[in-house]
Amino acid sequence: MILLTCVAFNGLVSFVSHVIFHKAEATRLGLQSSSPGYQFEVGFANLAMGLSALAAIYFQWGIPVYIILVLCYTLYIAQAVIFHFWRFVRAEKSNAGYLWGSVFFAALYVANMLFFALAAITQERLAPLSHANGYLQCILFMV
Repeated sequence: MILLTCVAFNGLVSFVSHVIFHKAEATRLGLQSSSPGYQFEVGFANLAMGLSALAAIYFQWGIPVYIILVLCYTLYIAQAVIFHFWRFVRAEKSNAGYLWGSVFFAALYVANMLFFALAAITQERLAPLSHANGYLQCILFMV
């Protein structure tokens, strides 16, 4: 379910917001430019992840593939969180709404996906249990 809701659905919605509504999205993020190239690139990356997730579900590629896709998208969104946090720290975009929406809630989203991916790794015994349990404890401690 995490693959469907967090990766497929979010990837497709993000594609629409970054490509079809690129002007509004650029304004919201404070990244206006004369060319929507950046927005298109982000949108197509989200589309690739969303379609990959749908294909994995439809063709039943299995739990290991589902976990890899969730971890991939988690890493992608984590990098976006770092980028937006850096912009906030440098005062490029310093309002509280930006901090809460683009940094705090996105970081919670990353922690949520990471938690479920690591839980699935543990449940499917895809990693030594001692390592996987340590990762889960670390994530729970951070949240």
